[in-house]
This record gives sequence, C-alpha cells and structure tokens, in this order.
Amino acid sequence: MKIFVPILGAAVVCYLYYRQKISKRVLVAGLLGLSGCLVLTVMDLRSGELEQIRSLNKNSRENALEEIPLEAETEDGTRHEVKLKIPEESADPKVAANVLKKAVKDLEKLILGKNRDASHVEWNLNLPVSLENSQVSCVWSSDHPALLGWDGEIRSGVPAEGQDVLLKAQLELQGQTRSWEKKIRLYPSLEETAFQQKVQNEAEALNGNSKTWKLPDSVDGEQIIWYRKRGGKGETLCLLILCLVLGSVLVREKRQEEKIRAHREELIRRYPEIVSELQLYTAAGLSLRQAMKRIARNEPEAERCCYEMENGVLEQDAYTRFGERCGTAEYRKLALLLAQSQMKGGARLSELLEEEAQGAFENRKRRARVLGEKAAVRMVLPMGMMLLIVLIIVMVPAFLTF
Repeated sequence: MKIFVPILGAAVVCYLYYRQKISKRVLVAGLLGLSGCLVLTVMDLRSGELEQIRSLNKNSRENALEEIPLEAETEDGTRHEVKLKIPEESADPKVAANVLKKAVKDLEKLILGKNRDASHVEWNLNLPVSLENSQVSCVWSSDHPALLGWDGEIRSGVPAEGQDVLLKAQLELQGQTRSWEKKIRLYPSLEETAFQQKVQNEAEALNGNSKTWKLPDSVDGEQIIWYRKRGGKGETLCLLILCLVLGSVLVREKRQEEKIRAHREELIRRYPEIVSELQLYTAAGLSLRQAMKRIARNEPEAERCCYEMENGVLEQDAYTRFGERCGTAEYRKLALLLAQSQMKGGARLSELLEEEAQGAFENRKRRARVLGEKAAVRMVLPMGMMLLIVLIIVMVPAFLTF
C-alpha cells in the first residue's frame, strides 16, 4: 500500500500540469522528488517494516519522557508489543473502589474472568465497576496487595510455583453490610501488561542514569530480540513534495490574478487615449475598421479584434468580443457604442466618440485625485514615525543636560 503513495502523487502532479496549474519546471522537480520517494519506499519494503535494535538514545527528542512502541521477540518466536517509558517509572495501578450490582452468591463466578477456577489464577481477575441486576456496592482488598491489585491485576513478583492470596470484599446493600472472602492461588500473569512491566523493570535496573538507554538482552532467563518500526521517510517526503506542488499552484494562480489586474488597470489608464485616437481617426475620414488597425499597433486587444475581422468574424461581433476581453465597464460601453454605430451606418460616430473621450478624461482626473488621497493616507504613518524620531533627537540631549 505504501508504494502507491508516490505513484499517486506523481499522477496528481501530472494532472495539475495537464490542467495548466503548474509550470513545466515544477512538473520536472515534482516528478524527480517523487521518484526519490519511490526509491526510499521500495528500500523500506525490501528491508521490512521492522529493524533490529540494541539500544535507544535516552535523551533523544522522540523518546524523552514518552512511551516508545517496540516489539520484543522471545526464544520461542512469540512477539510482544511493548511500550517502554524512558526514563520514568510506570505508575502504580489505581486503587479500585468499584460499585457492584449483583448478588453475593454470583461473586465467585463473576471474578474469575478467563481463569478456569480460583485454584489456578493466571489471568487478571474481573472486578467490574458495576453489576447489571443488583444495587450492591463492593470494596475489594487482598492480603497481598503487592501481588494482586484491587482492580484485579496480577502484578510482577508472583513465584512460578504460585502464591495463595486471600481476596476480600465488603458488600453493602441498602445499609446492610456483609463481608466476603475467597482464597485464590495466583500464578505468573499471562497478560501482555505483565510482560511489559517485567521488561520495564529490567530496563530500569540495567540503565539507571546512563545517557544511552540500553535494552535488556533477556527477561526471566529468556533471550529477547528488539525491533522498532521504521519511520516511513518515503511517504513523509512524498507528502511534503505534494504540499510544495500544491503551494506552487496557489502561487501561480495568485500571480496570474495580479497580472490580469495589472493589465486591466493599464487598460483603464489608456482608455481616454484610445477613445481620443479613435475619434481623431474617424474625424479625419478613416473608417472604423481602419481606425482600429491604427490603434492595434500599440494595443494587443485591438490587434486581436482586427485579426478576428480579417478571418470572417462580423465587425459588430468583433467589437463586442473586444469589450468582453478587456473586462471593464468602460471598454464594454465603448464596444457597445462601436457595434451600434456599425449597425446604423456610423453617421454620428465621431461626435459620440468625442463625448466619450471628454467623459473618459474627466473620470481619469477623478481617479487621479482618489489615488492621490490614498497615497496621502499611506504617508501618515511614515511621517508620524519621522516626527517621533525628530522629537527624540531633540529632547534626549535636552534631558541629559539637566
């Protein structure tokens, strides 16, 4: 499954290039990076997900004061999942004060859990928080709390030949109390947590305050081989490259938007000049098409309009497209004026263009005043800072002379 991550990433990069969301340079860089991710992933898969280790760096950032997930393999081939705390000791189990809802006669059967009988207890006992069909509350205790916790957990230190433990319970039902006790025989726990506790104790006894946290070679006389899962560098690098590619898409789109906005601002700035030139050429006796050809020498959108007319597009349709491409209200108004004039014969075109040119120059003046006011507002903060600096330069020496 991991090998498909860089392949999927390469497909995403190619799709973005196909949709013209990224440049060719970003495509090549992304594919090269994802190829490296694929190589790392294949190397991890060939060497397996687990690596054999002998020690851990005690003060490393990844395992300081944290539980480190490991796998321990014993001589018989059994693997145990172990979480070692480095260097903190594991906390003692909480004292259980459990409320139970069941009759006293059912306690013995209930507490056994996975154990066959009370004479051979090697699995944690079931001391539940509540019972289903009673209002009985119960407090548990034992005469060997170091071996059997009040929550039923069999702790480390139980001898292999077993240990007799007296389990006690104080039951209460509607103000009436009754004591219950049962002798059970404990054996070393078969629970995974017991093995983990043994490993934790062995590791703490072996290392003490040493800088390098060594892993024990054996627990209870059994040899142990340690493994830890690999970090998955290929997948991490693949995700990082994809994030960079997607980031380049956003940057590219933002640059395109800025370029379009700058182009439209330039068109708006040149609008009075374009209308004035059209009025001048048409007043001199040139047809509207000829006037557009003259303007097309310095205006790409007008050049495209002339190209469309030369290739069979109707003149009024070409003017309408010209206004839509420019994308501003001024050019749409001009395109509508040109298209209507072409349909009506263009008798008053020069006069209409002259009126539009005058209005365009007035709008340009108003626009210049607005921009000037904005520039003045932007200058307030720098001027205020300069005034503050001047005051400091003048006042500090004056204060120092006193």
